[in-house]
Order: sequence, then structure tokens, then C-alpha cells
Amino acid sequence: MNQENFWKIIKQKLKVIFVVSFVVAACVFTISTIIKPKYRSDISVLVVQKQPEDKVDAFSAAKSAEYLSDIFSKIIFTDSFIDDVLQSPVGVKNVYSTNKEDRKKEWEKEVSVKKVNNTGIIEISVFDPSRKEAEKVAQAIASNLATNNQKYHGGGDKIVISVIDGPVTTQNPATPNIPLNILIGFVMGLIGTVGYLYFFGKEEPEYRALDHYHEIR
Repeated sequence: MNQENFWKIIKQKLKVIFVVSFVVAACVFTISTIIKPKYRSDISVLVVQKQPEDKVDAFSAAKSAEYLSDIFSKIIFTDSFIDDVLQSPVGVKNVYSTNKEDRKKEWEKEVSVKKVNNTGIIEISVFDPSRKEAEKVAQAIASNLATNNQKYHGGGDKIVISVIDGPVTTQNPATPNIPLNILIGFVMGLIGTVGYLYFFGKEEPEYRALDHYHEIR
């Protein structure tokens, strides 16, 4: 389809394009309201490996921090770590499945971990329907990393984990982001409809007749 004909079809079907886009946005809105809202609590920890004063090497320290933060990012999702968090003195509610495989899946949906490259910083986000509980889980994770980290590695007291930020908990539910979801739904409907018209759309008869008339003249 040439560009001229495509734009003719777009003009003809403009109302259809917007109606479909609004319908998709409305569907996304409906689905978003059904999803249980969750608060987010963010906390950041710093992983540091102590080095002898006479052997301080900035490059080695950075690589060590990167390596350790990668290990701890994975440890947070292990059975033993989850057990320690649930038994934390912070008083986290154990609302998880008794089946370990199901519990891991539930934990992975609630906890998000991101490591900042070459810094040794781990950013942890916890999502929960209860704002208070999201913050308590974040605190329990950070506390367990700081006090029990030797349980998960062989570095002894040479490795130190410190809380450097948070917990910072959202005042309003962080998910689902209804305004953003509606916007994405509208744009998807717009792109989908325009794409369909581009590949499968046909001009209305009056346009084709008009083009034929101009060709004859």
C-alpha cells in the first residue's frame, strides 16, 4: 500500500481507530482495578569486603564488590534465607505456602532485587497489600543480610553488609499503576488498529472512483 492511500484510509477510519483504542484502554482499566493493589518498600544495602591497608587495590575492590553483590542477590531467593527472614525478630507475618516450591514463587513475586554494577550496592524492593508489612519484610531482609551474612559465604568477618538507605515505603499503592496502564492500553489499541489498516485496510469506493476519474482525465 502506498503512503497516499494509507493516509486516505486513516482519515476514513479515524473514528474507528479512536473507538478501538478507547475500548482497549477501558479493558485495561477494568483488569487493573481487579488486581489487588500493593505497596512498595525500598531499601539499599552496601556489600564491602575488608582488605589489608597495605594491599588496597581499587580495581580489585570493585570486582570483589560486584562478585559479592551478585552472590547475595541470588541468596535472597534461597530457602534458608527466606526461613531466616520469616523467623526475624522484626515479626514478619508468615502468609506463604508450606510447599517450598510454591513459597519460592510467592517470594519472587513479592521481592525484587537489583544490583548496581561495580558498586557493591544492592537495591531491594518489597511489594505487599499491606504498607506496614511491606516495610517490615524489607527491614527483615536488610537485618538478616547485615547480621547473618556470614551464614551464606565463607569470607568470615571480612565481609560487611550495611544498610545505606531506607526503608522508603510508598504512601499509595505502587501496583498496579492504573494511569500508566490506561495510557499503554490506549497506545497499544492505536498502534494495533493502524497496523491492521495498513496491512489489511481498503479504501472506500468513493476514493477509488475519484482516483479512477482523475486517471481518465
